[in-house]
Amino acid sequence: ARRMARTAPGAFTSAQQAVAQSVFGARVPDADELEALSGFAQVEAVFRRFIDEKDETLAHKADSFAAVARTEMHTLLGELCAKRTQQMRALAAQEEEMANRGRAAAAEARRIADRAAQLFDAQLAPLEGRLHTAAGVLSQMSGDSAAPVERRDVTLYTQYKTISDATFWKPWTWGRSHREYSVKEAAKSYWQASDTVEFLAAFERDMALLWADLFAPLTDTSHLQSELVRFAQRTLTGQDAEDALPLARRALGRIAAPRLAFSTQAQRESLAAQCPDRVELPAAREALRDACREAVQSAAAAAARELDEGARRFERTVRAAQQEYSARLLRCVNDERRAVEAKRSEAAKSRASCQEFIETAQRMM
Repeated sequence: ARRMARTAPGAFTSAQQAVAQSVFGARVPDADELEALSGFAQVEAVFRRFIDEKDETLAHKADSFAAVARTEMHTLLGELCAKRTQQMRALAAQEEEMANRGRAAAAEARRIADRAAQLFDAQLAPLEGRLHTAAGVLSQMSGDSAAPVERRDVTLYTQYKTISDATFWKPWTWGRSHREYSVKEAAKSYWQASDTVEFLAAFERDMALLWADLFAPLTDTSHLQSELVRFAQRTLTGQDAEDALPLARRALGRIAAPRLAFSTQAQRESLAAQCPDRVELPAAREALRDACREAVQSAAAAAARELDEGARRFERTVRAAQQEYSARLLRCVNDERRAVEAKRSEAAKSRASCQEFIETAQRMM
């Protein structure tokens, strides 16, 4: 009827025509009659009342919904907080476990590093004693030098005199004579710088022998190698233990006697340039003695420095070998420490996140 009131009678559908005929007969229905028949005025009045009361109804419903929602939210947040609290306990236990494993790994790393240091310290232990002995020998070597040897230059020359053979009472001897010869020598003493120059050349050769004698026993690493191999086999596991010998050899390959960088050439050349000729006068001899003493002292001081610096260079090679050896042994331990630390850090972050969630939830409750 509502739709028919808004439709021209000529446009009725067959169903609408049947309704009009059954209600109104042959008379054409009026739009007002159809509106009244539909009863939509009362329906619209009800809808208008609902619309007018909508805000009040919704506010009332919202209050009841909010109360229920708050209760449900408190319950849900409480359950979530309980789960987070339980998760925090598990994470704290995991953190403690990771911390214990980290401490154990750190202790193992210290044990390995300390034992490796002991093995290499044993190799270096004789160094200072041998260095002290070498320094004493060096001091004796330089003290053996003396001032230039006094040399004598002897010149022989022949003299003669004529002696008469005449005898007064023997006339046949008158006018006769003979010569008598004699040999005399003239000696001159002098000094030469070549004596000290030769001493400095010999000093350089002796220094090379002393250097080799100092480091030869220290570069014999056969005993140290066997100790390193045994320790690596006890420390490494699985297939890594098979690399114990190559590992020790690679590390010990760094240990070698330092190269000797000592020479007396500068002192020899300087001395030869200062005093190229024979020295005879006392003042010149004194100057030569001072120059020779200064050259020998300079060479001895340079040799002493070279001994000390060589010992330090050798010690650095041993420490480099120790570092390489220890780093290889500690690789597995350090990998485990990093993995444990990463897990502990992740657990700490997760626990902090749980704590933040609980604090936020408690502010909402």
